Amino acid sequence: MTPIEAVEVIPIVAPGEPRDDLDGTVETVIVKITDADGRYGFGEADAPAGVVKSFLTMPTAHNWSRNISEIIVGQDPVEIAALWQKMYDGTFWPGRRGLGIHALSAVDIALHDLAGKQLGLPAYKLMGGARRDKLRPYCTIYPGLAHGRPIGELMAEIGRQFEVALKTGFRAVKMEVLFYDLVSDRELVGLIHEGRRMLGDDILMAVDFGYRWHNWHDARWVLDRIADCDIYFAEATLQHDDLPGHA
Repeated sequence: MTPIEAVEVIPIVAPGEPRDDLDGTVETVIVKITDADGRYGFGEADAPAGVVKSFLTMPTAHNWSRNISEIIVGQDPVEIAALWQKMYDGTFWPGRRGLGIHALSAVDIALHDLAGKQLGLPAYKLMGGARRDKLRPYCTIYPGLAHGRPIGELMAEIGRQFEVALKTGFRAVKMEVLFYDLVSDRELVGLIHEGRRMLGDDILMAVDFGYRWHNWHDARWVLDRIADCDIYFAEATLQHDDLPGHA
């Protein structure tokens, strides 16, 4: 297939926006990979834009700390798995986990996009094909971080957003309960029950806990007490790398 000719890393940052509310729309970073025929694929990383750009464009220091363009320019973009291994092996000195995986994932997405265009196939077919022909969308309900607001105000905002989601036609929502030290675990149980009461029984409700716990016993205590809320899924109960806790 047509080889890769260029890799661009494009930070997109909204100037003047507050940076203290876990808002992923404030900044992002785009990776654009272009082949010798002018076709291109796009990828994106939800991570600090400037840091991702620095990681992907840093000059080569040695075999374990290489510039990404030096690794993939001239290569066949259809050989995605082979390129991933080359990129991972070539950046594991500064990368391996965390930021490195964020950055390489943006490149990987762009490779899938470009490979699909070269082959005339949608990217999902490159990943093994579809297992279903429809998906159930859900609406994320996020009142923002507390910033001194009382819990009653946050729950009122959640209720308002529930109403908007249901009027829009959503039949599934995800309630973000990033309340942290504002409420105890026992109080959190009551708030999730309140959220279920607001929605009624016919709407799927997921809950995002925002990595609230560092001990799986604490997470289990809450999950056991909201079992009657028929939670669709529980997101971010523990840190991603707490493998023993998840097990």
